[in-house]
Parts: sequence; structure tokens; C-alpha cells
Amino acid sequence: MTGLLSRRSVLLAGGTLALTSCVSRPRSATVSRISTVEAALGGRIGAFFLDIETGRAIGYREQERFAMCSTFKVALAGAILAGDQAGEFSLTDTVEIDPDHVVSNSPVTATQPEMTLSSLSRAAVEYSDNTAANLLLETIGGPAAMTEFFRQLGDDVTRLDRYETELNSNQPGDIRDTTTAQAMSGVLNKLVFGDSLLAAPAKAQLAEWMRAERNGPNRIRAAVPADWKAGNKPGTSNNGAVNDIAIIWPPGRKPVIICIYTNAPTSDVPAGIKAISDVAAILVAEIGA
Repeated sequence: MTGLLSRRSVLLAGGTLALTSCVSRPRSATVSRISTVEAALGGRIGAFFLDIETGRAIGYREQERFAMCSTFKVALAGAILAGDQAGEFSLTDTVEIDPDHVVSNSPVTATQPEMTLSSLSRAAVEYSDNTAANLLLETIGGPAAMTEFFRQLGDDVTRLDRYETELNSNQPGDIRDTTTAQAMSGVLNKLVFGDSLLAAPAKAQLAEWMRAERNGPNRIRAAVPADWKAGNKPGTSNNGAVNDIAIIWPPGRKPVIICIYTNAPTSDVPAGIKAISDVAAILVAEIGA
């Protein structure tokens, strides 16, 4: 994966502002509302809002690390699309599925003897199929190659160290398999809206897979008006990490990216989901502000 893209800083839409230099502080009312949600959750929340149309960015604990869980699967699918585009392999290549290597939460691969790389990518994003993700990781060279792909996207923060399902452990002080809300927003921006990696059909395919995602309707998408388009990728552990990353397409304007990560080991998953939807509602209200 080293030849796909020269390493450089992730830029905002239009290529004029680096993400690390343009984060505006939320208005005090916005900070207060997110802090209230965070207090109710009993943990930490990291959030980042990026308006592709205006370049406006808002962060809350945006540079603090959180366990990625399955949110990395969008970038993994992006790496597969990039590899296909570079001729390293083809989306139509077939991968055999060994039943002995099927891990938990693999609703698609558990019933298939073989799948194409395209179908595995779709399963990983739309259904969060863990075995599909592991097979895709093996295709690109493992977690280290995934980390290198993040670096090629200009992301010096995000790292993947393990396969599914070990990467969801979310242990205190463990920086393995972590990202920040700001870094992941930059990854989505680069993959779907950037001008130097994926061609237009591949960008459209990745966005289509996100819009078809089936596991996270009650997270960021719950805060999006019914007549808007949205695509997302949630991630969840059994140890307090509940996350979601999304692209929102309001009518008549360019999209907005919202990434929300939580870490609250003393809370249950429904509490984390509610926190994400509550913070998403606060940030969606910032669109056009």
C-alpha cells in the first residue's frame, strides 16, 4: 500500500486549510450542552464537525484518543478501492472463507463459502461483518498496512494494531487501535471529497456503502432530518466504547462530516447510543449557523 499516495497533511475541502489549524471553539452554549450529555453518560465524548461547504470546523475533545472499534472499516474499504484502482488486486478477486476462521458478528460471511473483494467491502461497511474485515485486512497486508494507509491519507494519529475482534478491547491507557474525532473526520474528508486518492466512481461507491449501513440508525442518523441523505459507520465494544462517524448531505448545499466517539466503561451500550444521538442533534443544529 505504499505507492498509492504521497504522504502529506489532510486538507479541508478546497485544499486551503489544514484541519489542525482551523478548529473553531464551540459557542459556550454548545459546549455546555455537549458537557451535559457527557456528564449524563459518565465518561468522555470526542466530537468533530466539519462543514465541507464553508470549511468551518468545531471540535470537542477532538484530539483525545478513543478506541476506533468498527469505524475503521470505512477506511479499510477505501484501501481496497485504492488497491483496485492502483492495480494491486481487483474488486472481482474471490476470497475463500474458512468456517473455522469466522469470528463473531459475521452475518454475511458466516453463510458464504467465498466472496469477492467488492462483496466483502460491502459486508464490512453495511453490516460491520468482522470476518469480512479480517479478510480485507489480510488482502492489504494486515493492521500495519492499514496504519500505513492512514499515514498516506495524511493522518499521523490513527493506528490499527490488531484484527477483529481483539481490536475492540478498549483498555485504559492502551493506544492500540485508536483514533481521534478530528483525525477520522480528516480521513472521511480525504476519501470521499479529496482530490488525490480515489477516482470519482470509487468515492461514490464508498459513500453508497455508508448510506446503506444497517446497524446504526439510532446514532448520528437519528438527528438528521428525514429529507436529508446520510451515511455512517458505527462502532461498538463491550467495554464502554460506542462510536459513530457520518457524512450528511443537506439539500442544496455541500455535505457535513460528523464524528463522535465515546468512552464510558461504567455505562451500557444504549446509554452510549443516546449520547451520540444527543450530541449529533447539537452538531446538526450548527449546520448553516
